[in-house]
Amino acid sequence: MFNPIDLVAFPLVLILLYLVSKVLLRNEDNVTRKFFIQAFWVRVAALLIFTALMQFYYGGGDSFRYYISVLDIRVAIDNNAFSLWDLFTTEKVDSYHPLYSFFAADELRDNHYYMMTTANFTIPRIATFFSFLFFNSYLALGFCFSYFALIGSLLIYKIFKREFPGMKNQIALACFFFPTVCFWSSGLLKDSLTFGALGFLFSAAYDILVIRKRFAVSVIKIIIAVYLFYTIKPYIMLAFAPALLLLVFTQWSDAVQSRQLKRFVFAVMVIVGLLGGVFLYANLTSEGSLQKYNTEIILDAMDKQRSVYESQNMIDRSGSTFDLGSDNPVWMFPLGIVASYFRPFLWEIRNPIMALSAIESFLCTLLVIFLFVKVGFFRTFRIALGNPFTLFCLVFSLLFGGAVGTSTGNFGSLVRYKIPGLPFFLLFVLITLYLANVPLPARVRKIKLLQTT
Repeated sequence: MFNPIDLVAFPLVLILLYLVSKVLLRNEDNVTRKFFIQAFWVRVAALLIFTALMQFYYGGGDSFRYYISVLDIRVAIDNNAFSLWDLFTTEKVDSYHPLYSFFAADELRDNHYYMMTTANFTIPRIATFFSFLFFNSYLALGFCFSYFALIGSLLIYKIFKREFPGMKNQIALACFFFPTVCFWSSGLLKDSLTFGALGFLFSAAYDILVIRKRFAVSVIKIIIAVYLFYTIKPYIMLAFAPALLLLVFTQWSDAVQSRQLKRFVFAVMVIVGLLGGVFLYANLTSEGSLQKYNTEIILDAMDKQRSVYESQNMIDRSGSTFDLGSDNPVWMFPLGIVASYFRPFLWEIRNPIMALSAIESFLCTLLVIFLFVKVGFFRTFRIALGNPFTLFCLVFSLLFGGAVGTSTGNFGSLVRYKIPGLPFFLLFVLITLYLANVPLPARVRKIKLLQTT
């Protein structure tokens, strides 16, 4: 992945995107500009570390496969077997497609099978357009993807900063500097695009439905986000929809003046939002390409996928398999939430990469324990229900965390799957503490990103 061309292309993409950042931030306050530029350089470091690990520790991985696919497509274009217009209009590759033989003949030997799905082919398909600008440089392509995720982080940050101006530092921590999110959305991966798309969709929905401004720009954001979700990971949008409905409904209830009537309207809107989310989910997954996310199919797929990870062959090949602890459907969802946000436990560490993830999960566990001890278990949820944004964060992070936590039996996969939910989970905890007027311990508050103003 490290090539001589990177010495030219990588500085070039950094300079260009740094200048783009200056334009994007021209109307932002100094604090936002400072955090964004810091996050920019953090992602540069994260990409270099990510690339080194993929190259020298893992010896490959999904990012490597996507990069090889980009090179295959460029060879096909150079040989006039394929055109940019063909690339633009192709969703996936089949055995009769011109690209099939190029993927089959590359060094991976099985790449033609992987590119037969829309989700896998979308990554090299998008990256190829950037490859013409940056000379096929892996680092340059990876940073283009990482920068898109960074823009998504900025959009999420701006929404919460507007709603909770006294929490700028803590919101920046959740949106810009969450270690897992920074690392696993800093390369040529699906996760970089879907995390950026989440920020685009959240920002557009907030602008149209909450503050009712910037309609034209918001429509463009929605088109980009929905396309990426639909082609790569539709289940993120399915978890996002009911949480968004609740956010909008609860925001609109603020227009009601009577306290008793407001409580009634709030309760009705919560019920309608939940039912609307279920209805939307049921209809979206009833036909077409989203049918594979139907509840029964999901449960069946989870069983099959977990059985693969639990096979002895997979256990021998991977040092990061885990078991939820129960096959009972009633318990699987809450255990999936635990797996997403609190595991791997410290005693489940089997390699250095898992150690970093386990430490992060342990700190999340301590933070949640602190929340329940200082605020109280039932009061925590009363506060969450009383604020549209804490409710949104709670519903989305739990729905998403439960879904991805039950979908895999491998911590290596889960650490990537869960990143869209991590910032919102941390925001839920920090905002709840803020609304309860409970400060973090004095030693913790010495860390600037955990201070409130």
